[in-house]
Amino acid sequence: MIASLDVPGALALSKITPMDVLHVDPEQSPSGMPHVAHSFLGVLGWKRGPMYRHKEYVRVHKEEREHFPWVIEHVRQLAQDFWKQYHNHHEKNGKTAGNLSMQMDAFLTIVVDKLFTLALMEQLPELARRQRLLDTAGCVHSRWRFVREFGSVPPRLEAVAVAFGIDWRRREPNVQVDLPLRLWTSRHLWTRRRNLDLMEKYLPTVDALGDMALATPLRHRPWVSFLADMHSHEDVLLRPWYFKVRPEEPIRHVLWSSEFIRELSTYTSEALQAADHIAGAGVGRAAAGPEGGSTRETMAVLCVGSGSSRLQLYLGHILSRLLPGWDVRVVSMVPAKESKRDARLFDEETTAFSWPSADLSQPPLARDDLTLWEALRLYRPRLVLCTAMPPRVDWSKHFRESRSVLEYLLIGPTDSDRSGDANLTWGRAAAWRNKGQAPRSPDYVRDGFMRRDLPKLSALVLGTDDVPGRVGANAVTSFRRLMQPKLTGAPDRIAIEDASGGCTGHASYSVRRCHQGGSLWHHCQNGHGACRTSS
Repeated sequence: MIASLDVPGALALSKITPMDVLHVDPEQSPSGMPHVAHSFLGVLGWKRGPMYRHKEYVRVHKEEREHFPWVIEHVRQLAQDFWKQYHNHHEKNGKTAGNLSMQMDAFLTIVVDKLFTLALMEQLPELARRQRLLDTAGCVHSRWRFVREFGSVPPRLEAVAVAFGIDWRRREPNVQVDLPLRLWTSRHLWTRRRNLDLMEKYLPTVDALGDMALATPLRHRPWVSFLADMHSHEDVLLRPWYFKVRPEEPIRHVLWSSEFIRELSTYTSEALQAADHIAGAGVGRAAAGPEGGSTRETMAVLCVGSGSSRLQLYLGHILSRLLPGWDVRVVSMVPAKESKRDARLFDEETTAFSWPSADLSQPPLARDDLTLWEALRLYRPRLVLCTAMPPRVDWSKHFRESRSVLEYLLIGPTDSDRSGDANLTWGRAAAWRNKGQAPRSPDYVRDGFMRRDLPKLSALVLGTDDVPGRVGANAVTSFRRLMQPKLTGAPDRIAIEDASGGCTGHASYSVRRCHQGGSLWHHCQNGHGACRTSS
């Protein structure tokens, strides 16, 4: 809705009344809406209901029904009365307390969302004014030149600051990427006691709703359009993955600037060298065979998500110079939601598939015919670069389950549902569980991975949610597989077992010093191993 705050859109939105916001089909409940919330909204829209008549059957004036603050306050009071009658009725009919508690959670979620939408409509003129000012940031003439010159090559961050007014040098620490409504819900509703009393404090006041509406982050629409056009192929492929958010939610993208690509390529080359130490001499470097051909396996880097095709082009070009003599292939893909192949074929050790072309003259199209599991099975990447994971969707579980993946990078918003699942991907609190407390042991820790923020790379990343005056919504986070060394009877041998229970049956491991400062790489002779830092 905020995205349509141009002149025609603002005029159309200004004609929406509070009853339009609260309207539901009385005959059919919308998908995902619980029965209690549908019944309540149906009562509000009933011509003989409380929004049209008072308890004393005094008619409510039309001016009152079209006054957003009055409607908000009235709905807050009616919600408490309605829930009390609803839960008393169903409790007498045998509904359990656990079932009613879940109904209350869903009821509060819908009612609070409706109240927030009413407050958003009340603050629409101010939000429209802010949106118009935000869209004028930057230089219009420089934008046209920017699009013309950087259509196929990575732009410099200085050019972004001039054209769009988004200056990476003004990056703010700890930028809040969660929406204000979700923050309020996590603090006031997820932590509530599990009883059936709907108290007034569970519904935000008019003032609190107004503050949340004004704090809603706006986007720089020319910047969002430029990123969507630059990554148009992935923009279309990613849309089916945004099924857990509103239809108007834009696909999130990241800008591959020249500075960011340079640092990311350096990090990738170092990660591949580290993976080569771990996996042994049989992986990574291409060695000449008897007839001059390569006898070594290929080391793969898998790029997943937004902008993966351009990232494949840039990384493939730079890594060929940073790692001369290595057979490194970069693959780009957007996962398919459903498999189009027989799953039994992927259990074969020699499944036929083709590597991407080595032609670097134009960006290749990201593959969209494989599920994530199939791509990890086929290419067996050592490193995965995932950009702007769809909201409330967790791909990281597949990365961790793949035995070949030693590290994966998540690029985009962190620690929220804006990119991935806040609980499954980032280890944050799950909605309505554990009283809003984060789990002591996140999923990635139980799977044997360690999280590490990368501030040097994060300082150079810009994306859809970055706007002038609010830079820092995107970051780069590394998740590395941990290995646990085991001492055997021989003092000069180390047995290693990864934290998730792999690498069994290998009794002989050599130890060598890593190229990175002061760390020991425990190298398995059969192709398994890990890096363990030490002083």
